[in-house]
Amino acid sequence: PTAIAAMRRYCVDAGTFCSIKKIKNRLDKIDFYKYLNEIRKRPKMYLGNDCSFSTLFGFISGFRVGSNNKFQAENKYNNFDKFSFWLNGYIPDLKMTSMGWYGIITQRNQGNDENAFLEFFSFLEIFKTSKIERIVYPTKSKNYIIRIGDLNKKEKVIQYKVDRIDKVKFENSRIIWAELFENSKRISTDICFDNLEWQKRIEQKFEFIPQMKKNKN
Repeated sequence: PTAIAAMRRYCVDAGTFCSIKKIKNRLDKIDFYKYLNEIRKRPKMYLGNDCSFSTLFGFISGFRVGSNNKFQAENKYNNFDKFSFWLNGYIPDLKMTSMGWYGIITQRNQGNDENAFLEFFSFLEIFKTSKIERIVYPTKSKNYIIRIGDLNKKEKVIQYKVDRIDKVKFENSRIIWAELFENSKRISTDICFDNLEWQKRIEQKFEFIPQMKKNKN
């Protein structure tokens, strides 16, 4: 509801009118960062007079659902879905945690909602253009099982043969994640947090072919 209401104001401000159905259909086509920038400049207009950091979080959560997890943006910017990963490793004094960006920023600004709101946008600007470093490791093909399902559905088991693993991180963040591939198709992403966890969860599980290539995105 927060995302729909904010989107309706966004359309009105642009001189157009959109029904709720049209708004839902447009969420995955809107430039997410440009939209957030409008909210940053005029938060009360888009989030209401009682706008707060939690209201912003509600908007972004609603946007995520309405756009089917698509945060459309210019290719020169990093996708927002990696923001929590990056933030976990970017803040020097932060003990890395499974908390998302909302929990991390709220914890840092207890009792100061206005500062939390401002800090979110400050971090976001740094994140958007942070460079990604990638090391490509060819591996000896090994079976890898992914289990899909929930409490209400029968579990589905899919087996892949992993022949390549990419070690990926942002240049200014400690967080590491592994991207697993089969025949050049990415099949899974595994968050490792740091080099020690990478060694335990990836290097000890897969046998790397002794060659590697480093790319920068």
